Amino acid sequence: MLVELGPVGADEAQAWTRFARRMLCELRTNPSELASVASEDWLRQWSSMIDTWATAATTAGDGTFRWSEAIDCEQAEYMLHGVQQCIASSEFQAKITEAESEAHTPFTLHVLKAFADGLITEGRAHEHYVDQMRDSLATLDAR
Repeated sequence: MLVELGPVGADEAQAWTRFARRMLCELRTNPSELASVASEDWLRQWSSMIDTWATAATTAGDGTFRWSEAIDCEQAEYMLHGVQQCIASSEFQAKITEAESEAHTPFTLHVLKAFADGLITEGRAHEHYVDQMRDSLATLDAR
């Protein structure tokens, strides 16, 4: 499946990748209730993707971040499911300040939407999963 991010401001993407790296570090050092989600494999996959996005944002010559890549559907669901679990976790949310939430929720939603849009194109089973994921994340979108 194809995941496409952007166009968004490169500065916004850079700020989000710094925030996301901090959150992954928090999960590595203190996964607590998210230990089953924050496996080394899941953390490695997100770290790699975030590093790629950070490089793309840093090298965006026109100040606009754009990125696209083909990703295996099962990998995308695995990665998306972990993010969904993190967002739903009160312990994870406690690690985020109100200012961070306000600043980074729009890009987080952009990432989630990009993964969801890619999955929907892959068939009915993925569409059902995306519908469930969107329902569970409706509170994040309402912020």
